[in-house]
Amino acid sequence: MRANFLLPVLLVSAISAKGSPLELIDQLKKEVIRISVANTDRSDHLEEVRLRLNPLVDALENHFIENRPGNEAELLKGVWKSIWYDDPTIGNRIAGIQLDRNAIYQIIYDEFYYNVSSSVIKIGTKNIPVYHSYLKGLYTLVDRPIDADDVSRELNVIDLEFADNYARFGPLPKVETLYQQTLKIDEKKIKAIRIPGPKGITGRLWNAYLDQDIRIARGVQDNFHERENLYILIRVH
Repeated sequence: MRANFLLPVLLVSAISAKGSPLELIDQLKKEVIRISVANTDRSDHLEEVRLRLNPLVDALENHFIENRPGNEAELLKGVWKSIWYDDPTIGNRIAGIQLDRNAIYQIIYDEFYYNVSSSVIKIGTKNIPVYHSYLKGLYTLVDRPIDADDVSRELNVIDLEFADNYARFGPLPKVETLYQQTLKIDEKKIKAIRIPGPKGITGRLWNAYLDQDIRIARGVQDNFHERENLYILIRVH
């Protein structure tokens, strides 16, 4: 356990100088993913995991804001799998049914996205799928960089508002079909049940780090300004 806590400190120390080798960035990414995957389905020690992730994420963020990709908006699009988050508003537990933290995806299109997730009943160590849901978010990108040397922390911010929420019974479709399946839900080409959700709630998301493999985002809901949540996702399609 002690080694696990020392590694982030050593990596951050090694990468603290501007212009550090990309190999160190890769090590930081791998350690963020390792910690996140090891704790994806646990919500009982979020603060402890956040403390372990913070120095790694801060180091990646410092590198990112000084080397922000010009195609950041395009990199956002696609299918992402959540591997860890500490947002307490994401989750449900009704009559024994709960959100499966191992089966949460975000599919980003032009001007809207969907959070797709599975809700299950736990029987022993097994998760039995009951239904899966599609929560739509509308967004615009704001706070665009003024010039190439802009190193502000919050740029290309997703200014979002939650819209409709739909559900279908049974397990999630296969990951490789999620992009088209979700489009069909949005276009009402597939039947789904409209369910209660956070419709009308607004917020902001921005990237602390983003590349072809991993997305680390920070975010706030407009009704909870005092809390900044952390979201870690990996690209799957």
